[in-house]
Amino acid sequence: MALNFKDLRVLSLSDGQTHDTLAAVTLYLRQRTSNGAMARPIFSLLGKDATAAFAETMARTSVDSKTIQERWSTEQEHAQQRVNEHWKAVQMKQKEVERLRLRLSVEKLDLHRAEIARSSVPTKYEQRITGYSKRGNAKYDQVATSEYEAANRNVARCESAVKATESSIKSELQAPSPVIQPLPPSDSEALSMLFLMYMPKSLSALANLSFAAQEALLPPAGWSSLSDKEKLATQTKSCDFDWIDHHTNHQEGPYVTVSLYVNRHPLRLLANRACSDREPCFFLPTPCCASNTCSQQNRRV
Repeated sequence: MALNFKDLRVLSLSDGQTHDTLAAVTLYLRQRTSNGAMARPIFSLLGKDATAAFAETMARTSVDSKTIQERWSTEQEHAQQRVNEHWKAVQMKQKEVERLRLRLSVEKLDLHRAEIARSSVPTKYEQRITGYSKRGNAKYDQVATSEYEAANRNVARCESAVKATESSIKSELQAPSPVIQPLPPSDSEALSMLFLMYMPKSLSALANLSFAAQEALLPPAGWSSLSDKEKLATQTKSCDFDWIDHHTNHQEGPYVTVSLYVNRHPLRLLANRACSDREPCFFLPTPCCASNTCSQQNRRV
């Protein structure tokens, strides 16, 4: 355990029952200190490696290990489904962009022809009124104006079609929604996180009590008699990232609609406070879209 039984001397107790409880807790902690357990304590504010290793071991060997590993298998299937559906979305965008670019080339050709037709109207008008009277000029002027207006409307229609297609191409060139996986990709990290999310209530209570006790016993930050490691512990602050929320929010999305039930044990101390300003909480998520595969897929659009 991360709690040192010697630190319990600072407690001020008022009745016999609490003294008995303190004696039992002290004996429990002393037994686990004498066998060297304090060398790598779990649920400690000073480090996360031992907790992660403990969680992975329990996920592989505890009585609930089969259930946890089955959940991980299901999570892996969903993860691969997200990647596959993301790639299908990329391919659909590629095909649509190819079709739109072909249509755009035809529309630009139509626009060019419409502009030529419009610019030729005054020339035809000059050729047609040559040799006619002033009265006749008015008649041909009316005809030429009507032709020019019709040609101008055709140009405007072609320009509108070109702009609409260019806008569609720009929209299709936007990458589809990224894949953010709810668990880390490696077996060891994922199994650790699943165990911590599903661990027994008694162990969850022990974790919360351990963190609460460590925080209560911490001296003020910056105390001169602290070691560098202890000073790091006093700088512990809350993290914005929460694995339970991350897992819950990203199980369902644009590519997977199946959601797994998560028993939300009170792991807020474990998820949010077990970190310092120098290191992240347990493991950082590894979104699929940050990998080379998905980045290359998006660039192919």
